[in-house]
Amino acid sequence: LTGLMQEPVKGENVRQDHAFQNTGVTWTHVFTPAIVSEFRAGFGRRNMSVAFLDPSDRPPIIRWTATGFSNIMGNASQYPVTRVQNDFQYVYNVSASLGSRNTLKVGTDIRRTQLNDRAENYNRGFYQFTNGYTTQFGFNDGSGSGFASLLLSLPSVKQRQAGVPQMNLLSAKLWYAGS
Repeated sequence: LTGLMQEPVKGENVRQDHAFQNTGVTWTHVFTPAIVSEFRAGFGRRNMSVAFLDPSDRPPIIRWTATGFSNIMGNASQYPVTRVQNDFQYVYNVSASLGSRNTLKVGTDIRRTQLNDRAENYNRGFYQFTNGYTTQFGFNDGSGSGFASLLLSLPSVKQRQAGVPQMNLLSAKLWYAGS
């Protein structure tokens, strides 16, 4: 555990744990002096956790902006985050020498990614205050104040996450080449 041991403001300090592992194997086979193949397989894992110093903490502090002031104020909106990503890669290449001047090379690269992600984006809310509600004539003539809209509790945008904040994604990519 690094950083602050106690929070001066609830929900403003987090603990980040990142763990990365990877492994791979390569196998080369010589069919003849002119034909060689290579197989490679690899696995990588990324495990990331970002949580409040106090695991039971659910700070009431919201995230907000007001036109003309600091671009975003309030606590980070996406915490806690838990992300586990698994990457699998398989490569197979064959090289054949065709006489003294020509070589034929073909190969494929297959990659599969699994991403399991839980991020509570805007779970405590996001509010944006612009000058629209405080203009002199009721339209965007530049006379209003985002801070005045904040003081009057008149946000132009209100956002809050709904539902389960979890994603389970799979992707696969296949490449092949020859020369």
